Amino acid sequence: MEKMKGPDRELKVLRWVCPQLLLEEIEGDLVQRFERDLKKHGERIARRKLWWNTLRFFRPEIVLRNKIRLAITPFFMIRNYIKIALRNFQKQKAYTFLNIVGLSLGVAASLLIFQYVKYEKSFDRFHSKADQIYRVQYNGWQSGKLNFESAVAVPACGRALKDNFPEVEEFTRLLPVDGVISYRTPEGDERAFYEHEMQYADPGLFSIFDFEMIKGDPKTALLGLDKVVISERTAQKFFGAEEPLGKKLMRNGFALCEVSGVFKNIPENPHLQFDLLFTYESLNKRTNNNSETSWGWYDFYTSFSSDRAPMSNNCNPNGMPM
Repeated sequence: MEKMKGPDRELKVLRWVCPQLLLEEIEGDLVQRFERDLKKHGERIARRKLWWNTLRFFRPEIVLRNKIRLAITPFFMIRNYIKIALRNFQKQKAYTFLNIVGLSLGVAASLLIFQYVKYEKSFDRFHSKADQIYRVQYNGWQSGKLNFESAVAVPACGRALKDNFPEVEEFTRLLPVDGVISYRTPEGDERAFYEHEMQYADPGLFSIFDFEMIKGDPKTALLGLDKVVISERTAQKFFGAEEPLGKKLMRNGFALCEVSGVFKNIPENPHLQFDLLFTYESLNKRTNNNSETSWGWYDFYTSFSSDRAPMSNNCNPNGMPM
């Protein structure tokens, strides 16, 4: 008589898909049922029932238990938390309203403060030499005590720094002015505007600061007499779609200046703001060179660039000519 084979073939499928954690318990139950059916119904029916009982364990919560349990559990937990929160909101509407308003105001205030601090810290940081640019400051002392501080300095200071200190790479001076700027079109029409953002500037301005020129040469645009460099919006305001280079602008009805360059509009976060830059040579001509040599005219903003440490630690003012 042929010996009966065990249920290994049927259980092999179960072992293939069932998580190891559950396999021993499920397999033991199936073997017990198989042995009971074998005594009661015979081998053929017992194996048929074993197949059926094995397939019944192919449920998603068993087959996928190790794979999606961790993902499903938090989902249901979060869903329950939301339900409980909504029920509490409905029961305590006034308390919920105060919490939501307080949270919203707190988040909005934090975002506004963050944006403000970010904006303030961005001032003048777009310049590639931001860590190498210094501004000359005029301080007044009385009886050994600091009496006042001012951002302006005398015009002779910039040239003296350049001539006497090798660590000074470049310098520039700016003198703020305002007045009426006018342009007469080829058709004879006149366009005139009162401009506040105007400066006389040295050629070194575009070497120290990264104000982008879109027309003209930044190295030569601020050289020569009666030249002016203007912003994009100024060019649009006076000339529209016309080519601005070479056009003539009149300042206060008597000073005719030729447009030698156009720069991109200055963003809001540099401390220097201007729309028109007149050449410093023109200022020297009008002041009989007093704007170049004076040690008593305190209206000029002077900046310089240096790739070394600040000179305040080793600068000897007595070595500079007065």
